[in-house]
Amino acid sequence: MATYFIVFKFCNMPKYYSNFFMFINWSDETGEHFNYMVGEWEEIEFHVDSGASATVVNTNQVKAVKASDPDPNKCYKMADGSTIYNKGEKLFRAATDECRAFKVRTQVADVDTALLSVAQVVDHGGRVVFDQRGSYIETKDDQGHARRDHLEYRRGTYIMRLWIPRDQGTPFQGQA
Repeated sequence: MATYFIVFKFCNMPKYYSNFFMFINWSDETGEHFNYMVGEWEEIEFHVDSGASATVVNTNQVKAVKASDPDPNKCYKMADGSTIYNKGEKLFRAATDECRAFKVRTQVADVDTALLSVAQVVDHGGRVVFDQRGSYIETKDDQGHARRDHLEYRRGTYIMRLWIPRDQGTPFQGQA
């Protein structure tokens, strides 16, 4: 019989979100985490990858946004040497566990796990810090103010959890 640990988190979001929303995160007794859409939100855990050339989600992730047409000239070489092909691109709004909002552009491909490319973060002016005292991604907003989004260290990898609202039509301002 499985035992589940459930955590509820409420956030007061900026004006372009509803006033409050709820996160539900749970894991079983083995520590395995489960993704769950709560109301109008989808949770995705991105593995922060210093070897990835692109930020990528699979075809079943970010259900709120339809992928653009695939680019037949784009493909990605996997660590095992195999090749996977581009299945389009998604641009969407998301929020971190710290309730910070921003825009995310990802490629879509047949990957098992969503990958956040460190190279792309750095190419867009951000910085990624891996440290025993606390790991984070630091970016600057339009006014030049630094913000830090913390990373979770789990089983030898760093995770950035994002929450994607199903309603992507609301006006939005944030990082691109």
